[in-house]
Amino acid sequence: MRFIDGAHVTYAVLSTFEVGSFPTTWGVAPDRVTFIPWHFDLADDELAQPVSVEGGFVAGGDSLRDYPTLLRAAPAAPAPVTIATRATPKDAPIPPNVSVRPAERSRYDELLRSATAVVLPLQVRRDRSSGQGTLLNAMAHGKTVIVNDAPGVRDYVEDRRTAIVVRSGDADGLSAAMHWVLPHPNEAAEMGARARADVLERFSPERYVERVLAAVDVLLDGALVPGLAPAPPARHRTRARDNRLVNRRPPLDAFPLPALGAPVRTGRG
Repeated sequence: MRFIDGAHVTYAVLSTFEVGSFPTTWGVAPDRVTFIPWHFDLADDELAQPVSVEGGFVAGGDSLRDYPTLLRAAPAAPAPVTIATRATPKDAPIPPNVSVRPAERSRYDELLRSATAVVLPLQVRRDRSSGQGTLLNAMAHGKTVIVNDAPGVRDYVEDRRTAIVVRSGDADGLSAAMHWVLPHPNEAAEMGARARADVLERFSPERYVERVLAAVDVLLDGALVPGLAPAPPARHRTRARDNRLVNRRPPLDAFPLPALGAPVRTGRG
């Protein structure tokens, strides 16, 4: 990266967290870093595929996943757990109700479409965020998503409205969220429907291209505000919050866990 770096280069990052961490990690000026949200990458025919909730809990992806926490929560899960990854967790026992294996893209998408809920356990790093692709694709399929409060997550979801956000590294909290889904099918379906509508509106490939082009236009005008994605053309501004892009992280206590049901003890720490 340092071979191309210079005053003429502006870096687009995928979370407001990285607006602060990227300059520190790579030694670039903060005013050359801006946040442009990522997008789902499902084609129209993929979005039109039927979905179900018969496939149990599904997790997937290779980059910066916290599968050990999921494996601690899994023995108490009320449905089978499938982890689609090439990054097989090391030094962590695999419970009998958990399947861990790689999946090709088409099979992975099938798993997402049939999931009772999609679980996205993410590592908490000081330098970067991860998981946006899996998160947005699952939401685009209308799935209930359970994700921990890792850097960048709240740029894309609203807790208890478009996803369930649990504390990072909290196996009991993750298990409680998984136990909430099955006895609340209507509420879970409504959450998934809100997630799908929000993602299709705000995080489509077209919106991403609009934001990139808007950033280029602003750069050419020399008026890019550090850390903020430029607003797309006025005809595309459907919500004022689209362009505020501030990572507001209210305390998790503001969303009491009992709303999801009593915590389920995993007995494994």
